[in-house]
Amino acid sequence: MKTTSILRKLLIFVLAPMMTLALITACSDDDNGMIVDPPNGNGNGDEEQTIVEIAQGNDDFSILVDLVVQADLVDVLATEELTVFAPTNSAFEALFETVDPDELTEEQIVEILTFHVTAGTVLSTDFIAGDNAVEMLNEELTLVQAAATGVLINGFSNVTSADITASNGVIHAVDAVLLPSQFRDPSIVELALADEEGRFDTLASLVDGASGDGLELLLRLQYLQGYTAFAPTNEAFANLDVNVDELSTDQLRGILTYHVVQDVEGGPIFSTDLTDQQTVPTLAQEEPVYVTVTDDGVFVNRTAQVVVADIEGANGVIHAIDEVLLPNLAIPVPGIVSKNYNLSTLLGLVAEREEILQILSDPDEEFTVFAPTNEAFEEALAAFPDLTEEEITEILTYHVIAGAAIQSGDLEDGQEAETFQGEDITVSIEGDDVFINNAQVTTADLNGTNGVVHIIDAVLVPPSFLD
Repeated sequence: MKTTSILRKLLIFVLAPMMTLALITACSDDDNGMIVDPPNGNGNGDEEQTIVEIAQGNDDFSILVDLVVQADLVDVLATEELTVFAPTNSAFEALFETVDPDELTEEQIVEILTFHVTAGTVLSTDFIAGDNAVEMLNEELTLVQAAATGVLINGFSNVTSADITASNGVIHAVDAVLLPSQFRDPSIVELALADEEGRFDTLASLVDGASGDGLELLLRLQYLQGYTAFAPTNEAFANLDVNVDELSTDQLRGILTYHVVQDVEGGPIFSTDLTDQQTVPTLAQEEPVYVTVTDDGVFVNRTAQVVVADIEGANGVIHAIDEVLLPNLAIPVPGIVSKNYNLSTLLGLVAEREEILQILSDPDEEFTVFAPTNEAFEEALAAFPDLTEEEITEILTYHVIAGAAIQSGDLEDGQEAETFQGEDITVSIEGDDVFINNAQVTTADLNGTNGVVHIIDAVLVPPSFLD
C-alpha cells in the first residue's frame, strides 16, 4: 500500500471521534455454529488442512475461530493464500478483564480480524532482521521486528509459535491482539499529521515524501514508545535556507530523524524535563541536539525556540519549534560549532572575524577544526589577559587545518600538521586518548559538509607565542 494512503487513513482517524474503550477487543459469547467440522489435528500445522481447519483443531484458537465465524470470514481464510497472526485465547482474555466483548459490531470485528491477516505466505524466515512493514487486509500497515530473540509486532505482540503451515498459507500465534487505527489513541505521527491548526502541514508532506524505503521508520514512530519529537512549524520550513526539494531521500530522512529522540526506559521528554545545557541523542545515528534554557524560553541548538510544548500522544510528546534542526552532514563546520552551547565562546570569536567565518563556510574547501570548549577559552584568556585582536586571530587560525578533513582514525602518534596560521601542531596518542599538542580530544569526528570538527579541552597556543 502507498504511504499516502496510510497517512490519509491516519488523518481520517485522528479527526474522527475517539472510539470508547469497549471497542478495543473482539469476541462474542454466543454459541455460533461451525461452518466446517473441526478436524482431529494437533494444531502444529498440516499442509493438507486449511488455515481455518488448523485453527479449529487447536483449542488455543477457539475464541479466534468463534470470531471468524461471527464475522463470516471462514470462506476467505479457507480459500485465499494468507498469513494469519493469530491471537491466542489468553491474548483475547487479557482484554476481557476490562472490556465487554459484546459491545462490538460485526463490522468492527471484521476490521480487527483483517488487521491480523496479510496476503500470501510469509514465513518467519522471510522477515529480515530488523524492521519490516507488512500490509494487512484492512489496508493498514504493521511493524514486524525480527531478531534472534524472536518476532515482535507493533512493539508489544510477540509471535509465540511461528510457521504453522496450512494448505493455503501459514499461521503465526501471537500473545496480544493487534488493534487497527480506529481503536487506538493517536501516536505522535498521527497527531502531527492531523494537527487541527495545520501547523505541521509541511512536516507532514515531508514525512510522506521521505518514507519510501524508510517506511519502517514511520511505523516505529507510530507504534513504539518513548518518543520526543521537536516538530518544525510551516514557518520554520519556509525560512529554511536549504531547498528541501533538492534533498535526496536519505538526506531528508536524516534531517527528519534529527528531530526525534527515543528513550524507552525514561519515556518521552516533557518540557519540565528540559534543562539548560542538556545534550540529547537523536535517531540520526545518535547525533545529539543541544538544549538551552533562558529567561526567554527553551531553545534547541541555541536558536530554535520551543513555541508550543507538551503536545502529548499515545507513544510520546511533540514540542513545536520555530526553526528546522539540521544535522552535521547538512551544514558546514561553522554550523557544527554554532549549535553546541559548549562552543559558544569559539563561535563568538569567529563571528567577530568575518573573513575567517567566510573561509570556513566555503563549500568547495575541506577543513579540520580543533574546537576548544568554553572552559578551555576561559582558562586561556585568564592566562593571556593582554592578547591583541591580531593575536586572537592567530590563535584561532592555529586551530584549523585547511585542505583536508582528517578523521580521528587517521591521526598517528608523532604526526605533525601545518595549520592555517602557518605553524605546526603535533599529535600524540596514549592508549585510547588523542592529544593535539597538550589538548585532549574529548569528542571526535563531527563531520559536516566541508570538513570535520574535533572538540578539545584546551586552547592551542602557537609555539611562537611561547618564545
